[in-house]
Amino acid sequence: MTAAKVTPGNESEVEQVTELLEQVQRNCGCPKRLAADKGYDDSKLRRRLIEQDIRPCIPFRKRKHLDDGFTYNPEDLTLTCPAGKQFQGRNEHQHGGYVFYFSQKDCSNCSRTASCLGEGENRKRCYLNPEAHKYRVKGLKTAGRLRKGIERLFAHTKL
Repeated sequence: MTAAKVTPGNESEVEQVTELLEQVQRNCGCPKRLAADKGYDDSKLRRRLIEQDIRPCIPFRKRKHLDDGFTYNPEDLTLTCPAGKQFQGRNEHQHGGYVFYFSQKDCSNCSRTASCLGEGENRKRCYLNPEAHKYRVKGLKTAGRLRKGIERLFAHTKL
């Protein structure tokens, strides 16, 4: 173990990283990677790690629109729906990234409207943080499977 801290369950994991990184650096020197669960998915944290030459190995919180067939092109910052329609515009989000929105006309004429739009929605809106895509890490699915065994050990020690 390189660093540990016990906190109440209602505290944010992201707030603990600075102190934990300091412990690691005192005990082992500067790490090359930081592996954490999706509770640590934060753009500012990723940026800070990159600035310190630490590679973030942190899974992203689920982005339902990408799982539903929406595709993102990082070269030109475009988002395309499963019906092949491009986003109409985007606005900056207060926590970084963008809210992409699609044409109300396109959405109302689409065969996927019932499954794609929520109750009361008249067009699709999708949040996406391009910076998070930039630092996407390979091998997280494998790490997630290994993590299940570790989580069982944590659960056992909490009893």
